Amino acid sequence: MPIFTINLSLAIAKPVDKKQVCATGKHWVKGHPKKAYIRADGVQVSASYVSGHCRTNTVTYIRWIDRLKAGSPPGWRQKSEKEKPWTTEEKERVIEALSQLPDKLLLDSIKGIFRFSKSSQYGLNPASGQSGYIVLYDPAFDPQNNLARIISHELAHEAFRQFSGATKYKYSEIGEWLVRRTPKGEEVLIPNRDFYTEEDGKENIEEDFSNNTEYFLFNPEGLKAKAPKVYDWIRNQYGDNFKLRKEDSK
Repeated sequence: MPIFTINLSLAIAKPVDKKQVCATGKHWVKGHPKKAYIRADGVQVSASYVSGHCRTNTVTYIRWIDRLKAGSPPGWRQKSEKEKPWTTEEKERVIEALSQLPDKLLLDSIKGIFRFSKSSQYGLNPASGQSGYIVLYDPAFDPQNNLARIISHELAHEAFRQFSGATKYKYSEIGEWLVRRTPKGEEVLIPNRDFYTEEDGKENIEEDFSNNTEYFLFNPEGLKAKAPKVYDWIRNQYGDNFKLRKEDSK
C-alpha cells in the first residue's frame, strides 16, 4: 500500500504581503518588525510588528526617499568599512527623523545617505559624513539613541561646510576660536571658550558648530547655559522657526 507524506510547511497558510497601489500622497510600507526607539521629541516608541499598509507621506518623503542610497559614497575615505542593505524599518525611521528636523537644516547639497555596519574609527560611532554624503552605522538605530538627533548633527556638519568664509569667521568670533600661526606660517584655530557642549567640540570648529546646533534643537537650555552667545548666534542665523517639527509618525 503506497504511503503518502504531506509537507506541513506547505499546508500552513502564511500571510501574503503584496505591494498595494496607494492613493496620491501615500506610499506602500511592507510588513516588518519594528524595534523600540526614541522619536525626535523624546517619546519612546515600543517594539511591535507593522502590517503592510499605505502610509501618508511626510513633508520630507518625496525629497529624501531617493537619497537613501545603496553602496558607498563616491570617494569614501574609510575603505575598510562594509556597506549594508537598508531594511524597510530603517528607511521609514530615517524619513520620519528627517520630517521632524527644521527645513533649513535639510540641505539639497546632501546627495545621499548610506547604510554601513560599523565605523572603522570608533565602533560606537552612529554616523559619519563628508561633503554631500552621510553614512549611518548600526548604533544609529539602537533603541537608546535618538536617530533624528544623530542625523541633525551630520546635517550641521554639512551646513558649516556650505557657509561662506564670512559666516565661518563670524561664528569663530562668537565661538571664541583664536587664530594662531604654526611655525610653517599656516593659520590654525585654537579653542578658547570656558565651556563646550561636548568635549570633542574642542577638536575643531566644525565639530563645535555641529555639537552646538544639535544642542540648540534637542537641549537648548544646555546650550544656553554653556555657550549663551553661540545660542543667540544660531537663533539669529536661522530664525525663530529653527526648531523641531511635530510630525505624525504612525
